[in-house]
Amino acid sequence: MKAIVKDYGGSLFLIVLGIAMIIITRNPESYSPENTDFIDGVLSEDPKEGVHDESEDYIGVWVKGYDNFYEFSSCSYNDRIAADVKQLRAGDQISFYAKKDNSSITFPWKGKKYKTYGICDASSPKVGKIIKFEQFNRCNDFQSNVVIPILSGILMLMGVFQFIRQQKDRVNKNEISSLQMGRLKNTDEIIKLRPDRLTFVLRNSYFSFFLIGFGLFFNYPFDLNDIHTIGAIMILCGLYMLFHYRLIHDKINYMIDSSGIHITKISVLFQSEMNVIRYNSIKEVIYRQAFYESGKNVGTILIDNGDTNSDGEKVYSRIIGVENYKEIARLILERADLNQ
Repeated sequence: MKAIVKDYGGSLFLIVLGIAMIIITRNPESYSPENTDFIDGVLSEDPKEGVHDESEDYIGVWVKGYDNFYEFSSCSYNDRIAADVKQLRAGDQISFYAKKDNSSITFPWKGKKYKTYGICDASSPKVGKIIKFEQFNRCNDFQSNVVIPILSGILMLMGVFQFIRQQKDRVNKNEISSLQMGRLKNTDEIIKLRPDRLTFVLRNSYFSFFLIGFGLFFNYPFDLNDIHTIGAIMILCGLYMLFHYRLIHDKINYMIDSSGIHITKISVLFQSEMNVIRYNSIKEVIYRQAFYESGKNVGTILIDNGDTNSDGEKVYSRIIGVENYKEIARLILERADLNQ
């Protein structure tokens, strides 16, 4: 059991997390005047805006006679709502319905602690209707019954794919050890390789698709008159990254010689970078083949030379989308003296 948790703990965690997110968030409460608190008064100061944990914009108000902070955030926030609320000033009238349960408690450096409550419906004589219950509930329901399940499904698929990949990696390690070299020999000859274009772009674009997907979610239901700034930036960044890898493909190459493996990379600023992996630093060599590589008989080789990220996890150097990938992997193992 301990070995299973060690080898597959990350995969199992993603699957369990995805299931838990679906169970906890499904069918959220629908808000109305009956299950919210009605607040009617004047602003004691100008609206305050900011960002929660660098991920969620908010704009909120203080009302005379109340010690709490009431905010428009999540499903009660968009650029139009924020623009309306920014027009309000201290002394302006406002009425709204707020959730009965607070979302946080703040202990400021000066003054008393205060609780924050989310606004579901609001209006002001100065700017008119700011948000309706229908709008808030529709967004809340969409996030809980559509967005969260999709994200949870992605997490579970990531867990399943990671589990399958770990299983395949084990098989591939054993297969590499038993491969015959064919036409590639363990000599000191220099081998030059170029990545397959489609494989190179797709292998480097998982995060691009992630950004584009989240950008589309941020902008649902795609109203051109109400584009979410963060969502638009995410989409543009994702598209740029796809274009970037398409553009630099011709400048990427790999060379294997007697001294080691030379991987030529291109930075975001289009600067050429050379990464040299010495054979005596190599600890592990595995290969992978995605569905879009199998039709071209190319694969990707991953080399562990001891590099780790900030969490202590392995960081593989990659030889992406090359022909004869199994034989190349076997050759690297032989030159690194790792054959068993």
